[in-house]
Amino acid sequence: IMSFQQICRELHPIQRDAVDEFYRFASGPSVELEDAMVQIGVTLAVSASLSGARACWTEVLRDVNPQSASAAMNIGQSYSDEGNYDEAEDWFTTALDLDSTPDSSALSYYNRGVARNGTGKVAEAIADFAEAVGRKPNFGMAYNNIGACYMDGGDRKNAEVWFRKCCALKEDLSIAMGLGDARELARSNLARLGQ
Repeated sequence: IMSFQQICRELHPIQRDAVDEFYRFASGPSVELEDAMVQIGVTLAVSASLSGARACWTEVLRDVNPQSASAAMNIGQSYSDEGNYDEAEDWFTTALDLDSTPDSSALSYYNRGVARNGTGKVAEAIADFAEAVGRKPNFGMAYNNIGACYMDGGDRKNAEVWFRKCCALKEDLSIAMGLGDARELARSNLARLGQ
């Protein structure tokens, strides 16, 4: 297993420059090492170095803070992005074990729901999306995904209920989270149902 420093040495020069620039910024006096390393991992993931990103997040868990839910959630997301939903589910569960506060856990439940749906565990996915809604009632994408699970399973009635709940949200937290406007997606799904 290569260390984070070894991974960085093997990056393309443009990726190395981006990580170096971010590290200089993130190493300021008011920035915690854990937060800086998690963000460096995000920078690596965005520049298509998932192995480098995972090495960074693993180093956070191993050497900086073994209780870093953020590092665990990012590892889970990297596996989910690759379609490795079993591994992603395990990491999202770890993130939930490390931090169950509403702010952090809503996204972990949502992401684990996506992973579980990807492996065909639809009932568990719906339960996770519902937990996300319970922790963040304006989390529109969680409402939409519950509706989509029902729609995919042929339960048009429950699908419509959840899509309408999503459309009725005055504010959609999904937009601020970078997931897009779930209300638009729910309206599109309602149209697919003929509603």
